[in-house]
Amino acid sequence: MKRNLISVIILAFSIINFILLAIIVFTVIPTNKKTANLITDIASIIDLTLESSNKDGEGTGEVSLDMLTPYELPNENTVTLNSTDGTAHYAVIKVMISMNSGSEDYKTYDPAAETGIASKSSIIESTIQDIVGSHSYEDCVSNKEGIRQECLTAVKKLFNDSDVIYDVQFSKWVLS
Repeated sequence: MKRNLISVIILAFSIINFILLAIIVFTVIPTNKKTANLITDIASIIDLTLESSNKDGEGTGEVSLDMLTPYELPNENTVTLNSTDGTAHYAVIKVMISMNSGSEDYKTYDPAAETGIASKSSIIESTIQDIVGSHSYEDCVSNKEGIRQECLTAVKKLFNDSDVIYDVQFSKWVLS
């Protein structure tokens, strides 16, 4: 009689376990699939955003290191920063431009060419000085990357948005 009662109790627990498992399968798994799909959608949106911002930022695609030609502007510039607190602040900058030697326009703007980028260095320096000078000291300290991106966009516009200009970097950036 005791064995029979224990068998009935085990059978009842097994049936209860099976019912709870069925509830979990039909309620939790579909919710888990919806969550996984949502995460996949968000990840794809983030990838699209990163790809489109890369097109606006550092060139129209990836350029290998051996295809980049650095050109450092000849002058080191001292720029008076926009004052927000009444104190005079200065930035000492030196600019380096990375050029895509695989671009169709590279022969036109080659640093060694007579009409190349070297002949336009004063225009580039003036443009970058205007951009850096329009920012405050605090902005230069906290947003160097944003200012660099702004300079990159302006220099690209000088070259008719050609893909020959790949990047603009500050080889010297001293604030006082």
